[in-house]
Amino acid sequence: MKRSILLLLVLCCLLWAGPCSAQSYEVTEAELTRLETIFQKLESCNSELMKDLAALQTELELYMSEIAKARQDLAAAKSSLERANISLAQYEKEMKRKVRVVRQQRNVAWMVAGGLAAWGLGK
Repeated sequence: MKRSILLLLVLCCLLWAGPCSAQSYEVTEAELTRLETIFQKLESCNSELMKDLAALQTELELYMSEIAKARQDLAAAKSSLERANISLAQYEKEMKRKVRVVRQQRNVAWMVAGGLAAWGLGK
């Protein structure tokens, strides 16, 4: 990969130097072959990179859809938790009310038992 970039830079330097000067240059067959080889390598690298990019984009789309699903699941779980907390709070209130009623009934029962005991001893 580094070699391809270096070759691309050399090619760019060669091409950049050409239009800036008024002189004409001749390219030998060997140089032309070398430049064509470099160009083919660059095209090959570009093709591979484009394939990798397409694969990564597909993978990214998959992960983004998984994230969206996870967010939906999280929202549903939060909603369920809120409903459970509300239900638990209602249950707690009801249990406190039942405990209060049972205490009152117990106290009344003790008072009746005490009254009956006092009445029985007083006879």
